[in-house]
Amino acid sequence: GWRGGSSCRHPVSRPGFRLTHSEDVMEQIKLSFPASRALSGKALAGVVGSGDMEVLYTAGQSDTLNVEITTSVDNSQARWNALFERLSLINGLPGGQLIIHDFGATPGVARIRIEQVFEEVAHA
Repeated sequence: GWRGGSSCRHPVSRPGFRLTHSEDVMEQIKLSFPASRALSGKALAGVVGSGDMEVLYTAGQSDTLNVEITTSVDNSQARWNALFERLSLINGLPGGQLIIHDFGATPGVARIRIEQVFEEVAHA
């Protein structure tokens, strides 16, 4: 049989020098906003790994929209707050849950994705 010798041993990586998961650098943000309209159903916009973001919306019969954001952008809570406040003023926010995985999307892309899921459910 062929025996792998010890000549090709990888150098031992020192602890603390590599990230075990990409999650380690992701920030979790939880927000909630008063909802002014009711939708039903669920919708997904964006593609994981597409390089911008994915958004999953699940309608709920509540007067609150709960938002859970996992983002690669540090200290972006104020930006998200501003985005939802703006959406709320324009169309009102639907009740339910919104889960966002953001990989550094621009605010413009973020807004389009969020509006997409709301539209999709509204027309279902």
